[in-house]
Amino acid sequence: MKKPNYCPDWFDISLYDGLSDFSRDELAMALWFRKINHNRIKKEISASSHLTEREKEAAKADTLNWLKCCAIEWITQPIEYKNRGNKTNYNPLEIETDVLADVTWTDIARIYTESYVTIPEVRQFVQETRQTLELCIKNLETGANIHTDWISPDNILPEDMPQQDIQAINNLFRAPVSPTLSYSPMVFINLSMSDEVLEMAFKQKLKELRQQEERGRTRRFSDAEIRKMIDYRFFAFMDLYTYSLITERKFTDVEMAAMIYPPSNDAPLDFDAVDRIARTVRPKAMELLEKTNARLLL
Repeated sequence: MKKPNYCPDWFDISLYDGLSDFSRDELAMALWFRKINHNRIKKEISASSHLTEREKEAAKADTLNWLKCCAIEWITQPIEYKNRGNKTNYNPLEIETDVLADVTWTDIARIYTESYVTIPEVRQFVQETRQTLELCIKNLETGANIHTDWISPDNILPEDMPQQDIQAINNLFRAPVSPTLSYSPMVFINLSMSDEVLEMAFKQKLKELRQQEERGRTRRFSDAEIRKMIDYRFFAFMDLYTYSLITERKFTDVEMAAMIYPPSNDAPLDFDAVDRIARTVRPKAMELLEKTNARLLL
């Protein structure tokens, strides 16, 4: 069947059948590259008011080229990634080096920078205590550094500071960092406790964090689920959706169905295909693109 006039010239639905030969590693990489490009496009859209027309066109051309690589080159010649196969004995700790990681000084610097810029109470605290902390530096040699071991802001803030300001800072300092800044959860671990107690505490804390988050799934995809991704052509939908963001030309479910499930021999469009797009492909593909960790395909 001839492609509809709204279908991108680079789009070839037959190429996506090649995904059935991909290993889990290659599928994970295929999703990861699409997520990177999708995130770049969203950032460029949000920053578009600050870009010149030339910068907008350059960004559009770059993301479109990346999209074509995902849809053509990387499907016909998939990237060879380590540990091919279904990985039935998959151990995530073999390759996931950041499952648990120490907080680095980069993390501290980022938290400080973001909180200083976006949270007035933090900014006020830093400004009000700067003179006191400078005095601490001068007193390092004498050991009279009591102000670095304060228990609450009251102990370090100026005595003449308005009480309502001190209370606002106190309230902020009692709140967890992560929800305030949308930062990765950070917790203290009391290593004086036994392994059994720590494991129980971690499981309970993890349960609480999962309930608070509105992210996508955390369970590894089964072989049957991956088969459905390929058979229903989720990746084709993701590419067409990304193209619509780049070109600002939104595709309807009918148009998506005509491109992803094209009728043969000029037959009319199967409306079951339109329903499949609306009920299954669109929500599932968008969840993959926006909320799902690509490593769950491994």
